[in-house]
Amino acid sequence: MTILILILMIPMTILYGWVLSILWRWFFVPAFNLSPITLVQAIGIALVIRFLLYTTQYHREEDREAAMIEHTINGFIMPFIFLGFGWVVRSFM
Repeated sequence: MTILILILMIPMTILYGWVLSILWRWFFVPAFNLSPITLVQAIGIALVIRFLLYTTQYHREEDREAAMIEHTINGFIMPFIFLGFGWVVRSFM
């Protein structure tokens, strides 16, 4: 199970970068007159942000696998939630 979760981290990281590049284009480009960022740049920025904000949560041994599954599922759902909120905010601009 751990190997599968580690493999799923690759598309999850790409997803975070993709969402960041869209949000950047929607909000930072017009607000600060910045250039759009590429997907690769967005993935790098997303990795730095996740590294700086990373926290460890301790779980009992029997709960650890369930916590890893929950974290992985949230990792795929949350970017779309942020993108949806960004889309709503952008529609009012």
